[in-house]
Amino acid sequence: MFAVASALLGGYWLRFHSGLIPSGGGWDPYLYARQFPWAVGICLLALYLTGNYQNHPRVITFNRARRLFMGSALAIVLMVAKNYFFRDDDLARVLYPIMLAVLTVSLVAYRLVLQRLIVKFFAGRSLPRSRILIVGLGPTAFRLAARLRMHPEYAYELVGFVAEDGGKTGQRIGGYPVLGTLDNLRDILRENSVQDVFLAKNDLPRESFLSLFMEGEMASVRVHVVPTLAEMMRSRIYYDEIAGVPLYRIMETPLGGFNAVIKRAFDVALSAAALALVWPLMLLIAVIVRRTSPGPALYRQTRLGLDGRAFTILKFRTMPVGTERHGPGWGDQHDPRATPVGNFLRRWNFDELPQLWNVLRGDMSLVGPRPERPVYVERFREQLPFYMSRHRVKAGMTGWAQVHGLRGRTSIAQRLRYDLYYVENWSLWLDVKILMMTFIRPPRRRRLPVAAPPVASQSSNSESSSCQQTSPPALSTTRPSG
Repeated sequence: MFAVASALLGGYWLRFHSGLIPSGGGWDPYLYARQFPWAVGICLLALYLTGNYQNHPRVITFNRARRLFMGSALAIVLMVAKNYFFRDDDLARVLYPIMLAVLTVSLVAYRLVLQRLIVKFFAGRSLPRSRILIVGLGPTAFRLAARLRMHPEYAYELVGFVAEDGGKTGQRIGGYPVLGTLDNLRDILRENSVQDVFLAKNDLPRESFLSLFMEGEMASVRVHVVPTLAEMMRSRIYYDEIAGVPLYRIMETPLGGFNAVIKRAFDVALSAAALALVWPLMLLIAVIVRRTSPGPALYRQTRLGLDGRAFTILKFRTMPVGTERHGPGWGDQHDPRATPVGNFLRRWNFDELPQLWNVLRGDMSLVGPRPERPVYVERFREQLPFYMSRHRVKAGMTGWAQVHGLRGRTSIAQRLRYDLYYVENWSLWLDVKILMMTFIRPPRRRRLPVAAPPVASQSSNSESSSCQQTSPPALSTTRPSG
């Protein structure tokens, strides 16, 4: 209520008293004072209807920010409808979009501050926590345990793991004990006062799966299932028929039809605006690159994008000319072959700025799987199932894998899992979320050892793929740190 009231007063001040928008005079302050209680009540109702008062340990997340925007939009629509049907007050039309923007910003900022205060207040204090048990010992289980440790504000206390194999009982993994197997699950739940069970092993036999849910129900324990990528894909089933013969297939990607038009319009608008803002910086970088290293400021390289089609990617040159005269190499953010200026550009990703032109031309998108060179795509497509599925959308300047720290010496298979999630679950909001996360330093991932020497090729391009190393990283799906 405080955030809503502050936003309404702030929007009123911005419209009539800030001087930024000509008021034209003739407005009645008492008219808006009469509207104020209605507006507060309508806003709170709209936020309730859009699910903004659900209990959750995190006060604000990207998805909750989106929900706040939807609630603010609904509130504005309700206020417009109220004034239209009752026709008792004639409000300034421009006030509505101002209120939408100010209300959204106020609610998000209020919850951000509140969340920081809550975390700071409870730092070092004993929080009431839900005791949880993880069933499974695979990568998904370990990743969930690591995330719970990283985010204590979720108020979960992990008591241990349950394994399918009794030989690991008593061992400690990641600091947590393996308490037993599904056969003695009832005793484990009772002895450890477990309140929530997270099933992170999805290949359980049907009997064990049903038994787990029955034991949870009898112990009044909530059972949660952590889905695999395949299960998330199966949730997007498309039905069709041919002359009465039913057909089912997994929906490839939501990025088709009108959604593709929306994404393209989004890319054009933002890339054009970005180019208009950063062209002086790009000109300065080009001059510095030319002055500090013989050769052109830009370099061009063939990458594969949508449907595996080749296109020419643009980047600022960060290495001396002729670096790859003996074949392509796999670059890194701190590549020893790069010039001092090139290493600076790589560190801050300034070398990627010319790709805004690729986006404007339609070769790439602002968000999507990072494009690879043909020589590496040929290798990965033979060794990783579904690798070419990442080419069902345009390559991007940033992506879901990159904002989760999967760049450089990290598992290609792990990146693929994030890329496929993006392909199967695209939405405009997800693009906005990834762009916002791009400006936040992603968590570091475990850097993998080099698995093979560089791939040979007749190509003599002068640069390697950015944010990668001198030879391709391991393809294994080793568990990332954190």
